[in-house]
Amino acid sequence: MKKKGISPLISVVLLVVFTIAIATMVMNWTKGYTRDTTETMDESSEELLDCSKVSVKITDVFITLNSGGDNATRVFVSNEGVSTTISSASVYNTSGAVCPLNISNTGTLDKGAIVMLENNSCNVFNKDCSNFHKATVTTPCAGGGDDFTIQSNVVCNLD
Repeated sequence: MKKKGISPLISVVLLVVFTIAIATMVMNWTKGYTRDTTETMDESSEELLDCSKVSVKITDVFITLNSGGDNATRVFVSNEGVSTTISSASVYNTSGAVCPLNISNTGTLDKGAIVMLENNSCNVFNKDCSNFHKATVTTPCAGGGDDFTIQSNVVCNLD
């Protein structure tokens, strides 16, 4: 009985064709993956560069204590860098009580702009504001906000 098999030449040709097909699929996948990764990194790099130019500073804090209990807290913020938005803003007393400031009307804060953030019902400070701890402002960029902890620059008024 004579057994028939595939000739060595045909097996080598099939092996080469199969290898080329697999190599082509791997190259196409690698090309697409590399392109997508590069685009993602480019976008991230641009965002980081833009964020490095954000410079929001708290310039003044005014606290008005009313005998009726409606105390007003105003924080003035200036932008010394590129245009950005304010994500959140709050003032804290030394016990950790927090008073969020209204940021709904700030919109985009252009370079050189000064905006007032306020809360007209902030009742966390004592008569002389000595329990003021800090005011914070954050932007969408990490490190683009500011903390204001200088007690001597807080203006406390009794109304």
